[in-house]
Amino acid sequence: MEAEVKELTLDHLSTRCVVKILRPEATVAQQCKFLKDVQPLLKITHQHVMKLYACCLETSPLLILLQHCANGDLKQFLAAYSPSKGYIRCLQIRSFTSLFICLPRIMGLPPLPENVLLRMAYEAAEGLSQWHKAGFCHPDVAARSYMITSEMSIVIGDYGSNKI
Repeated sequence: MEAEVKELTLDHLSTRCVVKILRPEATVAQQCKFLKDVQPLLKITHQHVMKLYACCLETSPLLILLQHCANGDLKQFLAAYSPSKGYIRCLQIRSFTSLFICLPRIMGLPPLPENVLLRMAYEAAEGLSQWHKAGFCHPDVAARSYMITSEMSIVIGDYGSNKI
């Protein structure tokens, strides 16, 4: 659920956020998973890690207020730029692991410039690095686990399942 919250942060009169709510009838296992998923966001403050604005973990239902990412997840964003399965070129970035970024062939849309894709890859890696520095291991590193803010910045974190 999305919400507009007034005076949530000092620098904005109102802040768009996402409210993640755990159903009151959730099982103990689901409650534990919800709390486990919140732990990294409680401990990490970084521009490429999704912001956790507030949480209510002592009453039922449990809920958290998360950063709103207007451009959705990275998987959907990149899919929107590749209606065909054809790719015109691939870049390989070498570090401790290999990362391939394929530049899509766009029908009617200009392709994303290489520098934008490289910046996105760097921001995704930086966010994941912050998780590791804080002692966490992300359980599902995939394009769907990264969100794109309204400023076109990449943050690691997702809104999870609506079924919890």
